[in-house]
Amino acid sequence: MLSGQIHYIELQETQIVFGNTLAKANSIKNFDKLILSAPDMPIPHENNQQIYKNIESIATNILLLRNHRDRALLFSGIRNKQKRLGRAGFSNTFETKIKVQEVAQFKDTVGFYPSLSNHMQFRCSQKAAMIMVNFFND
Repeated sequence: MLSGQIHYIELQETQIVFGNTLAKANSIKNFDKLILSAPDMPIPHENNQQIYKNIESIATNILLLRNHRDRALLFSGIRNKQKRLGRAGFSNTFETKIKVQEVAQFKDTVGFYPSLSNHMQFRCSQKAAMIMVNFFND
């Protein structure tokens, strides 16, 4: 179980570092490229738009991988009483420089869990993987 604990600690540290970066966002770009893959974040509305402005300010190029069939984010949205960005994407009225790629149409996932929840599609699809590789290589 040690590897699971290490992974959890790394995840916590990543969330802390990323959260601190967002809280202190300024005009300095910390990342050249950033991918938000199936993010469990509320969709933008009048009370949280600053979060998205901060994300835009820390990276030069940003890609959002979303899946409108993501069941994990569906249930998270029900629990949090707000649609989730990784499932719903941005509304047409929200202006952003974040590029959006829908991955639900890719039918090349391997394994039972990805097909069950549709949440791991960005990790289990070769087509989604190629989108990420191309994004970083451009």
